[in-house]
Amino acid sequence: MTIEWQEVQQLSKNLESYLIETRRFLHRNPELSWQEDRTSAYLKAQLASKGIEVKKELSDTGFYIELGPDTKEVLAWRADIDALAIQDQKTVGYKSAFDGIAHLCGHDAHSTIALGIACVLSQVELKKKVRIFWQPAEEVSPSGAPKMIEAGVLEGVTKLFALHVDPTLDSGKMAINAGYETASYDAAYVNLKAPSTAHSARPHLGKDLIWIASGLIQEWYGLAGRITDARDAAVLTFCKMEAGTAINVIPDVLHFSGTLRCVSNQAREALKKHLMLSAAYTGNLHGIEVQLEFGSSCPAIKNDETLAQAATQLLSSRAKIVKTRQSMGAEDFAWYTESVPSLFLRLGTRNGDATAWPLHHSLFDIDEAAIQTAVQNASYLLANS
Repeated sequence: MTIEWQEVQQLSKNLESYLIETRRFLHRNPELSWQEDRTSAYLKAQLASKGIEVKKELSDTGFYIELGPDTKEVLAWRADIDALAIQDQKTVGYKSAFDGIAHLCGHDAHSTIALGIACVLSQVELKKKVRIFWQPAEEVSPSGAPKMIEAGVLEGVTKLFALHVDPTLDSGKMAINAGYETASYDAAYVNLKAPSTAHSARPHLGKDLIWIASGLIQEWYGLAGRITDARDAAVLTFCKMEAGTAINVIPDVLHFSGTLRCVSNQAREALKKHLMLSAAYTGNLHGIEVQLEFGSSCPAIKNDETLAQAATQLLSSRAKIVKTRQSMGAEDFAWYTESVPSLFLRLGTRNGDATAWPLHHSLFDIDEAAIQTAVQNASYLLANS
């Protein structure tokens, strides 16, 4: 039996003002990764007020609920709950009440949408069990997904879904793509050490680490498309450099760090291997120590093609479904996709200049009408998958 679109649509519309109020409360009260105690407690209280019990608590502030019959097939929906360490500079009434902490990546909306899905699906007769879970610490690395998996959130799950707000898409649109949706992520830390400092007037008598590091970075920036297939996107970016304390002293220690992001595992491994060899060669060439270490990491999200096709077929005649280009950003939802067929959707939230700021921008905001759109689309997808 198919759950009717009109039923899901009406149920989600009935929740619209409540969900906007919920999202604004979360936006005013953000919490950093692994510290989402108030957020978790608030969401649980909202679920309880709708007669929905928490099934299991996981990984500090994470938890999940279950709805529907006890079936062999279990569908799941994931939301993230943490905020960013950024100052909210908007002038709206629901601006963050906490200095230096703000929901500027849309996790307040993600949490609210999951709550709305739970409310809708609790009022229909489901064919399969649906598990909805709220995950901490998506914004940091190591992140919350591996801990949630370790705690058993995927036990029995046969299909998994999630979404992310997208300020580059018009409000009301939803992107469904097959294949790679995001890039992998590897943190890279480079340390250079010379035998001693040197005078800026006589660099030939020492080891100019800033010159050496600059050459390394320029060389490394040209690797993608030269040692990897140009059709496999990759981007290496260094964002932090520390060296020296005086303008006339060549430092004997230098540190720089950044991220490597790739689509294919083949390109990822080729680049990492070449960078390690290049670092060692540079150290030998110049008579210095060059240490490259790769730190925290995340795989790329790869959307299951069968799920993407089925979701597109189910929703295309009822919702504004579009295709978007694969992102070079990373998302820890990728950890789940390595274990379970998964689909990561994108929700358009742009409606004018105020809602067109990019993710992580201090003025980021969403068109709140998109919340109801997401709830009805996702609820219908889960009810009929």
